[in-house]
Amino acid sequence: MKWIKENAFDKIQITDVYYSGTKKDWDKIIIDSGNDLLYDATIHFEWVSPIGDVNGDNLFNVADIVMMQNWLLGKGTLTCWQAGDICEDGIIDIFDLSLMKRMLIGNYTSIPGDVNGDGQLTIADVIMLQKYLLGKDELTIWQNADLCKDNRIDVFDLVMIKRALLDN
Repeated sequence: MKWIKENAFDKIQITDVYYSGTKKDWDKIIIDSGNDLLYDATIHFEWVSPIGDVNGDNLFNVADIVMMQNWLLGKGTLTCWQAGDICEDGIIDIFDLSLMKRMLIGNYTSIPGDVNGDGQLTIADVIMLQKYLLGKDELTIWQNADLCKDNRIDVFDLVMIKRALLDN
């Protein structure tokens, strides 16, 4: 972020700002007029919300599930929407809510290669990744596809997923 436009926060009561960057980064942001509440707010630098903590209380619990459900039904807002993007696809949807519920009850663990999010590595994951690489499907949990840990999902990850499946 480089700029906060005029009156972006003029009708919002704001006391705290949770900013993922440093103070030096914050000081470079141009803040236009009409955003006086930002100057009175407490800025929390280099802040990272716990995964699933959509209400911003630094805890992941049932309150976050309720807030997410309400938001998906068009009721209410998410304080920390990024924490609700469990699938890390830039979209907050029912898949994220499902994974949040699994995380809360303790039976969700990230399994390398489990791209469909069913909790196990199977041929279905291989097929889903193949279709994804051909542009014919989306991945439910794309971060589980990056077995090479190079921040790219490509044929090399597919080879590693096939190898992991054969090794099991």
